[in-house]
Amino acid sequence: MNISRLLATLVATLLVVGSSTQYAAAQGGHKIAVVDVSVVFKQNAKFNAQMEDFKKRVEAAEAGLKKRFEELQAQAGVLKDMAPAHKEYRERENALARGKADLQINTAQIKKDFLEQEGHVYFDVYRELDLAVKQVAERNGIALVLRYASDPVDDPKDRNEILRGINKPIVYVHPSLDITPSVMQVLNGGVPVPPTSPVIGTRPGAPRTN
Repeated sequence: MNISRLLATLVATLLVVGSSTQYAAAQGGHKIAVVDVSVVFKQNAKFNAQMEDFKKRVEAAEAGLKKRFEELQAQAGVLKDMAPAHKEYRERENALARGKADLQINTAQIKKDFLEQEGHVYFDVYRELDLAVKQVAERNGIALVLRYASDPVDDPKDRNEILRGINKPIVYVHPSLDITPSVMQVLNGGVPVPPTSPVIGTRPGAPRTN
């Protein structure tokens, strides 16, 4: 069999498989849904509370570092006005050098600690998201859940936004396939969340949400 005939056979096979899959879905076979992960993070009550606390701790740490920096600047000002021959000059110079070194080390360590803490927060939310999606999918007989972004591309001057829209792996989703509100309800302890689109179950034949 030559190459062109082999390609034709493969294309024909894929078309048959695709048609069979669509037919199975239409007959109530494997169900597919989508979830908007960015919405999950934006509307997650626990995540938002943790990030608000995280932000306050970062601001407090930054204030402490800024205060220490200003103290060192003041010491540098005193040293600048002091004659090098002064008996305290070398002692103050050494103390200032140690202070600057300690500040650099503390700043790097604090930054490292906060990055790790932030990573843990995101990881915990992702793990909870994974479990919530699984719960909603199993409850509604959904076999596959895909990630998609519902944010519209509406700024013709924003190149990055335009590229984001062009690179979207999913171009269109019927609102009935969006399980994001159902997932959010699980994550927020049963508290309903205003849907970004109609909740699944609003169309006859759509998967149930409870």
